[in-house]
Amino acid sequence: MPLFYIQGVVQYGQNYFAFGISVLGLSFALASIRKNTGSIWLCVLFHCIQNSLSGIYIINDNMWSNITATIIMILCSYILVKINDKTGVFNT
Repeated sequence: MPLFYIQGVVQYGQNYFAFGISVLGLSFALASIRKNTGSIWLCVLFHCIQNSLSGIYIINDNMWSNITATIIMILCSYILVKINDKTGVFNT
């Protein structure tokens, strides 16, 4: 059963499209972590932190906030990848 139907969880009653938009931003962030560091465990850690913070800090879920957060995550991911390509600062 999807978490959208279980009362008491953060995802209960959430808009499916808004959730999909936020997943898109998270995908870019995870891909940039994997590309820059080569570590899957840092991706797992980032995802755990994101899940924990979403359970602690419940924000008003609407389409525009998810679109804004997604754009910010994509831009930050792009910038970090470009910085790493030029300097290699994140390479292990």
